[in-house]
Amino acid sequence: MLIFCSACHSPAPQPKATAAAPSCERLVSFSPSITEIVYALGLGNHLVGVTRFCKYPPDAQRKASVGGYLDPNIEAVVRLQPTLVILRKEQSDLKGRLSNFQRLTLTVEHRSVGGILQSIRQIGQVCHQEPQADRMVATLQSEITDITHKTERVKTRPRTLLVVDRDIRYNTVKNVFAAAHDGVFDWLITHAGAKNALQNQTSGFSELSAEGILRLNPDIIIELMPNMANSKLSQAEIQRAWQTMPALNAVKSHRIYLLTDDYVSIPGPRFVKTLRRFAETLHPELDWNTHGE
Repeated sequence: MLIFCSACHSPAPQPKATAAAPSCERLVSFSPSITEIVYALGLGNHLVGVTRFCKYPPDAQRKASVGGYLDPNIEAVVRLQPTLVILRKEQSDLKGRLSNFQRLTLTVEHRSVGGILQSIRQIGQVCHQEPQADRMVATLQSEITDITHKTERVKTRPRTLLVVDRDIRYNTVKNVFAAAHDGVFDWLITHAGAKNALQNQTSGFSELSAEGILRLNPDIIIELMPNMANSKLSQAEIQRAWQTMPALNAVKSHRIYLLTDDYVSIPGPRFVKTLRRFAETLHPELDWNTHGE
């Protein structure tokens, strides 16, 4: 659980910034997905600060830390003297705090695939990398088309529960958070050839009890665990909790999958890799060794 850094002391406020054209000479990113876009656009050398959760590409881990999503270190940001700070739309409070220190900001939206693609164009335009951004978007759209061309014609669309977080300290299913019927993950499930088991929930992520999961009775459960290595548990040990719910269709058919790739929970430019992983997992009967027809 992330904790607000209430002990941090901010420097005295400076005059607010006046309107100016942003420069990308010194960038600070406040999200792993933003950091990945910055590097993909060839702007890694201009990145001077990232959150402690920005692990990819590996070079990002050598940048100065500006705290986390819930506990940003404003002092660290100011010391880095960035010419532009790039934020997620949900970080409106942080945007307001930074404006007090003459820090120009750019806000992007990563709650949808359309938002991710648009943010690539936004950053590319602001940082004079428009040709590279256009190529990136075209490549991603081509990869989406290739995958969905296969999955859009599948005969069976299994009801799939996508678990994004769960307390794995117990041998029973507890504190489960799953992707609801909106956002990037719902889009990924649908375009990978399945139905979201939480079709009636539109709150981003929903907390479910074991009883709630039994009522949903999904055909497939996909569990995202990119930090599994930190748990010191094997995949078999993590999945064992689901065996306490033998009435689930997913348990009966042995269709519970654990995805541990580092990119599966990050709504950045590698979302197409997540889409392919989902599609291959949901529909192993399709030919994934060829592109297109």
